[in-house]
Amino acid sequence: ADRPNYQTELENIRAEVIAVTYDRHLNKGKAERGPFGYITANDVTAFWGEPPGSPLSPAVKAERKAKFERFLNTKTELLKETSLAMTEREITPDEIAQARDMFAKSQIYADEYSNRAASLPLSFRQRVDLQVKLQQAQFLARLYSENVAAETAASDDDVASYIEEHPELDTSLKRAVAEKLLARAESGENFAKLANEFSEDPGNKNAATGQLNGGLYKNVSLGAMVAPFEKAAMALKPGQVSPELVESDHGFHVIKLERKSSTEPVTYDVRHILIATGVSDPDNPLAPSVTVREYARKAIESEREQEIIDRIVAENKISVPDDFVIPAVKVPTSAPKAAPPRRPRARSKRT
Repeated sequence: ADRPNYQTELENIRAEVIAVTYDRHLNKGKAERGPFGYITANDVTAFWGEPPGSPLSPAVKAERKAKFERFLNTKTELLKETSLAMTEREITPDEIAQARDMFAKSQIYADEYSNRAASLPLSFRQRVDLQVKLQQAQFLARLYSENVAAETAASDDDVASYIEEHPELDTSLKRAVAEKLLARAESGENFAKLANEFSEDPGNKNAATGQLNGGLYKNVSLGAMVAPFEKAAMALKPGQVSPELVESDHGFHVIKLERKSSTEPVTYDVRHILIATGVSDPDNPLAPSVTVREYARKAIESEREQEIIDRIVAENKISVPDDFVIPAVKVPTSAPKAAPPRRPRARSKRT
């Protein structure tokens, strides 16, 4: 909040929220004209001191002009922080004119509100203050979240170290199971039967009928499967089983190519057996399992987020009374039913 651009934007938010709320209060019950619809063009030119013989002093004119330039520069810089497209183009004269018009209108109502505040209902002024605080808090919360993202992000090396330090995440037993299945497939056992019996790929089961499909994915386009899977499949001849296990973030794959087109666009039919290496969150057993790497990444980032929260609490001397009771949350009696899980698409990168 101490950065100049952010300070200016907090002031902008205050003026904008006050102006919009005051507009609704002032013109309640009148014909709908849209935001600031009751501010005329003459009001706007008077704000800028542009009519001939305007009583506005040169000092006030210069102050308002400078304030608008700060407003415009701040909005532009904040947009560039969040939009790559904005860094590659200039603001057009029409956009500047529109911004200048809206700035004048919001300032007219914000100033009028300030001048009339003592005569306005207390409840209305309290509501305005609360809305200003909420909007400013949302703005600062977003900025803070973006600024600390680098502190919490886990690198690939961090993830690898975490997995190494947690033996329970070791996938060697899963690999051993997959290697035995690979040996059976290479010896000539029916691949479809092995897939139906052992594959842990949810895409091998039709959600509607419950029928298993022998691990088959038909008419797969290039780029549809994860890279290690596709690379191994494309190296095979039809009818051939990959001589090596293929490992992806989803687990270990035993792969058999059934068909590969010889013309563009290339498509192929492939069967596979997946021995999943997904990990379930012990604190949330109902949540779907995630890959080992994803689990490790989330664990690292959660730990770092907690460290940041602890630091914030300590630095700001935040305390909670021992007798504080968290209010109960009322659950609607007619809560909407959860939508059924979607059936994984045959060509999704889940595989």
